[in-house]
Amino acid sequence: MKSVKFLFLVAFACVSGALSAQKITQGDLKFLKNESKLHCKFDFSETTIVGFGKEEFDEWFATLGKDSTFYAKRFYSGVADELGNRFLLIGEQPSANFQAVIQIMQISPNGDIKAFCKFSHMNSDDELCVAQLNGSGGRFGSFMGLVGDGMRELGENFGKLLRKKSK
Repeated sequence: MKSVKFLFLVAFACVSGALSAQKITQGDLKFLKNESKLHCKFDFSETTIVGFGKEEFDEWFATLGKDSTFYAKRFYSGVADELGNRFLLIGEQPSANFQAVIQIMQISPNGDIKAFCKFSHMNSDDELCVAQLNGSGGRFGSFMGLVGDGMRELGENFGKLLRKKSK
């Protein structure tokens, strides 16, 4: 009987973790219902890396400019896997009506990522919707690879959020 309770708790924890991977904290995404494009950009200005000292963080942040396209590609591949490129064109879309700023808030040493996604009209600071997103990093490998895994899952969760909430 104890093993059945344990399995139930493990299953509940997995479902709860999956559901908390994306959550709207303000507004809604109904404005995207008839849109075909969404401009996305990343903001690393408030990023903290758990367990990194100032020097380690500065070194990582200095290389971010070189590696940011790697992280963006990982994010967009996760979005494409989730949406199948049939729902909405996402990425550098300067002619889009709306934009999503993915603000990376925290990265753990294993590449887990906590972020906020702030939706607004193109070239406006007025937030129409704010969502909290999470992405799990990897289990082994370089820090760049682990963060890449976290960005890929972050992209998948972003795609799930768009698919479910903008209908």
